Amino acid sequence: MTVELTKALIAKLIDFRENELQELKDFLKVLEQTPEPITETPNASFLVYKNKTYARVLEDGEKLCVYPLPSLTISRNDPAIARFLQMKVLEQLKQKYGCQYRLEIAEDGERLRAIVVIGTGYDKKRFLNACAWSLEKAANRTSVK
Repeated sequence: MTVELTKALIAKLIDFRENELQELKDFLKVLEQTPEPITETPNASFLVYKNKTYARVLEDGEKLCVYPLPSLTISRNDPAIARFLQMKVLEQLKQKYGCQYRLEIAEDGERLRAIVVIGTGYDKKRFLNACAWSLEKAANRTSVK
C-alpha cells in the first residue's frame, strides 16, 4: 500500500467520523428540546347512576363520547340500547337538533364500545341521564358471552 493511498483512506475515515459526530450532536439537541404541553384536552368525567359508575364520558367541543365500562359487557342488541336509547333518544337528537350519532361496537361484534354524539343545542344532562338509565338496565340483564 502506498503512502498516498494510506493518506486518502485516513482522510476518508476522518471525514466519516466527523459526519457521525455531527449526527450525534444533532440527535442530542433534539433530545434536549422540551416538548410543549398539550393545551387542548377533552373534559373527562364518569357517568354515575344510583351510586354506581357505568361509563366514562369525554367531551371535546361538539363531540360527546360515552364509553361503557368494559366490565359491564353491554350488548348492542339489548332493548334498553337498541329500542330506547337508539330509536327514541338518539334519533330524536338527530331529527330535532341535527346531531349526528353512532354506536361503536367492539371487535367481537356484540358488545357496545361507545356512544358518540356530534352536535349542539341538545340538553346534555338529559341525554347523559338517558344513557345512564339505558346502561343500568342493560347491565342488569344477562351479560354477553
